[in-house]
Amino acid sequence: MRHPQLLSWFTPLALFLLVLLRYLASLTQVHTFDALSYVLDVDRKPLRELFHPHHVAYGPLGALALGVARLLGYNGEAAVPLQVVNAAAGASGVALFYVLLRRIAARGDVALAAALLLGASYAYWYYAVEVEVYTVAVLFLVACLGLLAQLLVRPSAGVWAALGLAQSLAVLFHQTNVLLCVPALVAWLVSGPRGWKGAAQLVAYAATLAVGVGMGYGAAALLGGLHSWAMFAAWATSYARTGWWGGALTASKWTNLAKGLADTV
Repeated sequence: MRHPQLLSWFTPLALFLLVLLRYLASLTQVHTFDALSYVLDVDRKPLRELFHPHHVAYGPLGALALGVARLLGYNGEAAVPLQVVNAAAGASGVALFYVLLRRIAARGDVALAAALLLGASYAYWYYAVEVEVYTVAVLFLVACLGLLAQLLVRPSAGVWAALGLAQSLAVLFHQTNVLLCVPALVAWLVSGPRGWKGAAQLVAYAATLAVGVGMGYGAAALLGGLHSWAMFAAWATSYARTGWWGGALTASKWTNLAKGLADTV
C-alpha cells in the first residue's frame, strides 16, 4: 500500500483513538434524570420492555452493551457500558466528520481543525460521556451529511438508498431525525435529474427509509408483545398523551416556538 493511502487511514484512526481516550477519561458520574432512567431500564427490565417509542433502538443497544460487558467480567450497573458505547459513537462521529470534510475541502488541516472543534464542543462532548440517545444518532447523521454532499455532485439511486438507510438508523435512535427529510428533499430538488430517473432516485430514498424504520418498529412491536394496531398506537403515543409533552397546538405554543427559534439563531 502506498504511503499517501496509509496516511489517509492513519489520521482518522489516530483521531478516533485520541478522542475516544479523552472521552473515556471524562465519563460523567453525575447523571441526568433521563440517563438514570435509561440505566435503570436496562438494569431491571426484560428486553420486551426496553423499546421506547421515541428512540426505539437505544434500549436494546444498552442491553447488548451490558451483556457484552458481563461476558468480559464486568459486574457493575449499565451506566458504564452505555457510556463507553456513547464515547465510541462520539469518537467515530468525529473521525467520520474529518473524512467527510477532507473530501469536500481537499485540505487535511481544515478538516482536522473542524473535526476537533466538533469533538470538543460542549454539547457533543457532554452527550458523548453521558447515557443519552443523541450521540449514536449523530453518528448516522454525519454519515447522512456525507451522502448528501455526494448526491449534490453525483446523484444516483444507490446513494439515495444509502441515505435512506443511514437516516432510518438515525430515526431509530431518535424519531426527530425524520426531519432530515427536509434537507434531503431540498438536495433532490437542487441536484436530482428530472423525469422518471429523478423520481426513481426519490423512491429509492423514501422506500429505504420507510423499510428501515418500519423494520425497527416492527421488531419492537413483535418483541414487545404489541399484537394489534390499537396496542401499537397506544404504545407509540403513550408519552404524547401524558400531558407533559405534546398536546394540542395553541397560540402560546406557536409563540414559544418562534421565541425558541430566535434564541437558537
